[in-house]
Amino acid sequence: MIDGKSHAEVAAIFKRVKTFISYDTYTAYSSFAVLCGAASVVIPDHGVDKYAWYPDPADRYGVAYGFEDIEWALETAPRVLDRMLVKEADSLKNVSLFAEDVLQYFENSSSLDM
Repeated sequence: MIDGKSHAEVAAIFKRVKTFISYDTYTAYSSFAVLCGAASVVIPDHGVDKYAWYPDPADRYGVAYGFEDIEWALETAPRVLDRMLVKEADSLKNVSLFAEDVLQYFENSSSLDM
């Protein structure tokens, strides 16, 4: 079990194991394991194929959706870090846009009260 461990402890575990297997199809641990050099396998949800799970192939980089998908996951593993950096940049941009909207709303709202 890795929940509740520090980032350093989780990374040390991922660096020691050959394969990380998860029953949580949306955990970030799957990608973190890949970044630490482990193969990462998600056990598919019943009735959900990988195209319904993540329609965009880039969202599946490095992670096998079932054991039969390991070869593809290993081939795409080198793309995981770049993909995560793009996602982080998108998140930061969205937070900034949200903050601007909130500030603008309250600035406009306070000027109406006068």
